[in-house]
Amino acid sequence: MEFIIQGWSVQIVLIGSVAVLEAVRGQEQLSQELKPTESPREVAYQLIEQPCCCLKK
Repeated sequence: MEFIIQGWSVQIVLIGSVAVLEAVRGQEQLSQELKPTESPREVAYQLIEQPCCCLKK
């Protein structure tokens, strides 16, 4: 699943048995673990508005 929100390319990545939501815009990358009961779109909006993990490539 991949979609665009506010210029961010958002996708769900499986790492073992953990689903991680990743948002990428240019050289910025945000990520957050996604729980099975959470809506990916809602989590993406929250992550973009209040990043909890920010990695620079």
